[in-house]
Order: sequence, then C-alpha cells, then structure tokens
Amino acid sequence: MKKTMKINTHHRVGRSLWQIFVPVTDNSGNEFTTMHHKKWDTKVRDISGGLTINKKSRGIWQIPMTGKVFEERVLPVLIDCGLVDMEKIMEMTLEHYNQEAVMCYKVSDLVLILERES
Repeated sequence: MKKTMKINTHHRVGRSLWQIFVPVTDNSGNEFTTMHHKKWDTKVRDISGGLTINKKSRGIWQIPMTGKVFEERVLPVLIDCGLVDMEKIMEMTLEHYNQEAVMCYKVSDLVLILERES
C-alpha cells in the first residue's frame, strides 16, 4: 500500500531561509578551530532548530569609510528561522567570531518540507 505524503507548511509561518557567511579565520589570519565552529553551530541550532553548512568560499569586501579591502575564506551557512532569530544569530556571530561586520540575506520565504506520514 502506498503511503501518502504531506507538505508540512503549518510551522513555516514567519520563517524564511537565510544565508549567513561565517569566517574561517580571525582578523589576524589564524584559522578558527573546529571546536570553535561547533560551539557556534550549537548556538545556532538552539535558536533556529538547524543549519546547513556549505563548502568554503572566498569573500572580498571593502569598508566604505576607509576603502580598505578584505579578502577571506568564509563558510556559507543556510538557516531556517524568523527575522528576530536571524538578528540574534547575527549578533551572536559578531561576538563569537569577533568580527567587524556580519552579513546575511534572505534566500526565500517559500520553503516546503515534505514529511512522511506515519
């Protein structure tokens, strides 16, 4: 007998899919330890319920006031949460990694989850 599937959208109200960039190194160029990243992962999971960590990317950005250019490796991380929770995650990330700035952006408001019915 074929089991039916159901798209679960009831818990999605007010939530979006976000991407945030997490630094691989500190401001002196020293790599963060795996344990340091895992502590951040746990904090994010406690706030949002989960996260998806993608492979390292290269980021290049410029400080508008000084014109100074930074180039660094970053971890793009996807997080499903509301705006208030994303703001908490950004503040926590700024402190946890001692960064000058943290950037995130909304990927989508429409995220569907397909769950098996028991």
